[in-house]
Amino acid sequence: RTFLNTVRTIPDDRIFELFDLAPLVDAPAPDSAQAKQLGLDPAKLEAAFYHGSEWLVKLAASLLAESLDSEALRAVTARLFAQGRGFTLQAAAGVAARLAPGVAAELAYERLRAPLVPGCEHLYALLTYVKALNEEEATAALRAGLHSRYARIAVAAADFALIHAKPGAESLYSLLREAYAHWQQHEEPYPTKGGVIPPSPREKLLLGMAAIRPPEYRDLLRYVEDPRSDIREIGTNALLAHLTKSSEARCLFADSAVAGKVSPHLIGRVLKAKIPFDQSEIKTLGALFMNQDSKVRYAALGLLDRAYLSQEDMQAQARAMTQDTEQEIRDVAYRFID
Repeated sequence: RTFLNTVRTIPDDRIFELFDLAPLVDAPAPDSAQAKQLGLDPAKLEAAFYHGSEWLVKLAASLLAESLDSEALRAVTARLFAQGRGFTLQAAAGVAARLAPGVAAELAYERLRAPLVPGCEHLYALLTYVKALNEEEATAALRAGLHSRYARIAVAAADFALIHAKPGAESLYSLLREAYAHWQQHEEPYPTKGGVIPPSPREKLLLGMAAIRPPEYRDLLRYVEDPRSDIREIGTNALLAHLTKSSEARCLFADSAVAGKVSPHLIGRVLKAKIPFDQSEIKTLGALFMNQDSKVRYAALGLLDRAYLSQEDMQAQARAMTQDTEQEIRDVAYRFID
């Protein structure tokens, strides 16, 4: 009644102050630090990890982690890893993170030697978190995870591989490249007309391979035309960096573009990046202005830049493009002249 009376007296321009005046009805946040004093039954808390309520599982995990000493917590974690799946494994991995990094890694590796089930992605995330660097154990776990039939597990395994991906890690490179080819064949199709994008580890696999060994030019061209946008973006950025550094790659790109082996979109991205093509290559690329494909001609407008042409040459080319059959190209040319 007091609150309602207050509501009636508050002017309209101060109505939002009601949120501060309204009584609190939420239960206070649980204080898990007091768990040891509550005399909770560890067996019941462990059993709660298999409950259907994620909220209850989270609460049980928090209380269990505070209730047990390290040895008891290790034993419980081992059982949860062995028997759990899905959200149970996620909560168990969170509990394991409270253990010493070496202990947590040992428990995760032991579980990953068995057949993988949904939820095992959280064990790979745990290994990434504790930076588990045992090469022999990591290789075995990665081989299992990267070829798992569950894409989310493979994604987490690829993420774990990134902390091992350094120049010279050739055995890991071979493993990542093998897994990349595997998922090219086995990932769910990428939606071309909208919809949920299915998970795939190929983005992280590609990043791992690049961290070990710079991609070759022919591989970059395949990446930039990949059906998945994440692969295309990584490939395009890597290609731009490669073209900036390699004169041989710039020559190959110019010839490929004129030969129709490069998409108009990629031509446009490359020209906008102001790649340092030499005069011979710029002359070769100039043939794109006369290409039969209007999309290629439009992409070629990126050559109208002081990075490639003199002001006089740009004006002359723009005037020529005002006679193009495509209105959009003519509009750009006229705007450039103006």
